[in-house]
Amino acid sequence: MNSRPHFKLVVSATALLLVGAAVAAAEIKPNPIIFGGASVKSVFILNQGSAKADYRISVDPPGSVFTVNRGSCIVAPHARCEIRVRYSPTGQGEDKATLNAVAGSDRQAAQLIGRTGGGGGGGGGGGGNGPNCTLHVARHQKLVKRAGGKTVRTPYKVSLTSSEDGTVAVQAVGKTARGKQIFLESANAIDTAGNGVVMSMKLNRKNENLLRSELKAGRTPKMTLTGGCATADSHTTVTAKLKFSDGKRGKGFKLPLEADAKP
Repeated sequence: MNSRPHFKLVVSATALLLVGAAVAAAEIKPNPIIFGGASVKSVFILNQGSAKADYRISVDPPGSVFTVNRGSCIVAPHARCEIRVRYSPTGQGEDKATLNAVAGSDRQAAQLIGRTGGGGGGGGGGGGNGPNCTLHVARHQKLVKRAGGKTVRTPYKVSLTSSEDGTVAVQAVGKTARGKQIFLESANAIDTAGNGVVMSMKLNRKNENLLRSELKAGRTPKMTLTGGCATADSHTTVTAKLKFSDGKRGKGFKLPLEADAKP
C-alpha cells in the first residue's frame, strides 16, 4: 500500500427528469445490490418525477435472509430516501431476493445478491473471479481534531478502483474489548472501469465515544476495512486493518483521534 496514494475523485450526477404533471417516477440505486458477506448496505430510492410519493418497501420472498429497516419511504420530487438492507447469509453459497418499491402505478425493483465467498488483499487487487478491485487510503487520517478553538470532525475517506463497470462499496467493523460493535458508516457508489471512486465513511458520535473510551483505557481499537467491487454477476472483496490512536498514545485521551489503515 502506498503511503500517500493519489485519489481520483469521480462525481456522478443522476439526471432528474420531469415525467408529465405531478408524476412520481423512482429509481433504486445501486441495482443490483451485492453483499460480500454478513453486512448492512445503504440503498436509495430516487424520485425523479414531479410529485411527492409514498413508496411501500418490501422484500420478495418475505422472511428471506435480506431485511429492511423500514416499510415505507415518502420521497419529495427530485429527492431521495435511504433504505438500510441487512444480509444474514444462509451459508449455502449465494442468496437472492428482490427489493420492491411501489407507489401507485410506479413499481420499481432491485436485485439483492448475497455471497459468502470471495477474498482479497488490503491495498491490492481483490481475489476471486470478479473484477480486479484496488483499495487506496491516505495514511494517518484525523477524524476528530481541534482547529481554531473548535472540534472538527472529518469522515474517513477511501478510494476503490474496479477493472469493470459496476458498483463499489466499503464498510469498517470491529469490536471493543467488552465486545461492543464499533463501526464507520458504510458507503457505496456507481463506478466506471479504471476510475477511482472516493467514498466518505462517517464516524457517528456513539462510535466516537466508544473509541475514545478504549483509547482512554490504554487500548488500541481496530476495525476490519472491507472494500467490494461488483458487476451484475461477479463480486470481489479486498481488506485492510484499520487501527485507531490519539494524541496521548497511552492511558487517558487527547485529540486528535486518528485512523490508520494497513494491509
